[in-house]
Amino acid sequence: INNNLALVQLNIVNEILLPNDQMEIEVSVQNSGVENIQDRLLQLIINEMIVGQQLISLKSGNTKIFTFKTALSKSGSHLGIVELDGDDRMEDNRFYFILNIPSRHKIAIISKSNESSYYIRESLKALNKLGESLIISEYIDFNSPQLTMHEQDIIFHLNPEILKDISDSKIEEYLYNGGHLVIFPNVYSDDNTFGYIHNIWSDISKDYKNLSKVSHSDGSFQEINLNSVQLDEIHRLFSPQNPHGRNIKLFEYLSLPFYPEFSILQLNDGSPIWNRYSLQSGILDIFGFSLNLNWTNFPIKGSFLPFIHYLIYSNIANKHDIYKSTGNSWEQILDAYYLNKIYHIPPDGSKEILLIDDNNKITVDLLTSPGYHRLQSDKIEIVKIAVNINSQELQSRIVGFNDIKEFTADNIEVISMDDDILAEIKQARIGVELWRYFLYIVIVLLVIEMILSNAKKQR
Repeated sequence: INNNLALVQLNIVNEILLPNDQMEIEVSVQNSGVENIQDRLLQLIINEMIVGQQLISLKSGNTKIFTFKTALSKSGSHLGIVELDGDDRMEDNRFYFILNIPSRHKIAIISKSNESSYYIRESLKALNKLGESLIISEYIDFNSPQLTMHEQDIIFHLNPEILKDISDSKIEEYLYNGGHLVIFPNVYSDDNTFGYIHNIWSDISKDYKNLSKVSHSDGSFQEINLNSVQLDEIHRLFSPQNPHGRNIKLFEYLSLPFYPEFSILQLNDGSPIWNRYSLQSGILDIFGFSLNLNWTNFPIKGSFLPFIHYLIYSNIANKHDIYKSTGNSWEQILDAYYLNKIYHIPPDGSKEILLIDDNNKITVDLLTSPGYHRLQSDKIEIVKIAVNINSQELQSRIVGFNDIKEFTADNIEVISMDDDILAEIKQARIGVELWRYFLYIVIVLLVIEMILSNAKKQR
């Protein structure tokens, strides 16, 4: 391929997607041709409108990330395309994606008393007055028949002692399918509070058994170590430059196990108090302090409200995949029960009937074509996803002659595009003809030798 740029990957930089907030979209472009590319047009299209353009240049064999910045004024599902001008291979010039900004955010609180959930509940009510459109519900435990876990965007669990009663994998499935579970100790929690945390996810270390509970008295306390904060937004929230984030004190806390890849927040004494785990597209947050004034003054500080706001929206970008790749399957848990047939409609408009399992889940076994795929029932669109050609099919590199010769037979000659092909062929043929002439001479000499030998015998 002489002239070709390929769109190989797309990433949403923002951890939280909200209406009217600026979002940053990174696009990875690869020059898989032999020519250097100068001033090729790259466009960002959302809902069939061009919202960004730039001219890009890229040397042969190189890959580079280009960035677009834009904002969406409304919630809902937005269809996006990143597009390149035409070249020698058109299949890799479009990259499809979907941005989902929910109009309503469903939140569940699990606690055994109003005292335990007071500050979470009041902060969510305050946020809802600011037009957040939060749907808040409270339950005693995970077994409540009214709790439909897969419908919840985030679950605040304030009674970790009941984790020992979890006997099935419904919480792990909730996380695997994009859920967000946040666990805080309650005011009576002790050093064995998280002893059954592996019931949620078996891969979590058993180091959570018999944690160290630290209690300060006589006005002593610990503060947050800003150097330990791994998330930029949280770092800004607790920084000295933010007047609302100052003087956060912890009087009691559970020192969580430390892991460099999971521990988000530590105190000045080195105790981790926030570990975050990712399970597929879901998030599990484990905190080492109770939202009670006997443990910390954080709930009455000005930074508490934006902190809760960060938590409830921190999984929005991953709640629904912004795109999938060909060659993979598509599993979807339906938010409602449908009596009519459900169809999978690929970009070509054909229809495939799907079956619903006992968990109200449907599966498309294989995605084969790029573009927008839909689930539809009785002409009602249920959900739509974007599908792109698998990046492994698009990534190609220029192979040198030495590499080519390793995979070819010894009697095959590799000719450079810069060489004169006719001259190379003639030179190769001359070599063949010389061997042929040599063979003829040998045969003639053998015939002569046979004649002479026969004449000597007769004599």
